[in-house]
Amino acid sequence: MRRRWERLGLRARVSLLFALGGLLLSAIIAVATLGFTRQNLLDEREELAFQSFTGNGLRVQRQLTEESDQAAIDTIISSLPTARNNYPLLRVGDAWFAGSSLQFNEDKVPASLRAVVEAGNAGRMRVSIDDIPAIVSGITLPDEADAAYYEAVLLNDVEDTLNSLGFILLDTGLVTTLLA
Repeated sequence: MRRRWERLGLRARVSLLFALGGLLLSAIIAVATLGFTRQNLLDEREELAFQSFTGNGLRVQRQLTEESDQAAIDTIISSLPTARNNYPLLRVGDAWFAGSSLQFNEDKVPASLRAVVEAGNAGRMRVSIDDIPAIVSGITLPDEADAAYYEAVLLNDVEDTLNSLGFILLDTGLVTTLLA
């Protein structure tokens, strides 16, 4: 290997080292950019998820009464303002009421989160729902006997954005190296 290196002229060795330095610099910048962007997007999405969850939880708490029957509860759930990837879920006694039972239902609430909520605490977890990253939040409704509110926010759009950004950074790094 040393002979091959020595066979190269000074100009070729300097050019090769410059290209490798450019590749290393591009890789460092790409990893840092992707890391900072990922954290920023997730923090922003968590904040939006928390705002939606608390607002919807308060609405459910105000509207749910001991006299609420299944039709009234379905109306409460369907009237909640939710974004495209938000899915509300309400447990009253042993009955579960979902905004979209195909996307998010009682089987998809992590047992550990359910235990936290059933103990009377609020909780939030990052989980995977049908191989899609999500944030699931839950809280016991204090004024109602044996009721809890959960909300899932799917993060597939954040994952898609990060994948696209990763490809862009990889392509940019390769072009930068070639130009170097």
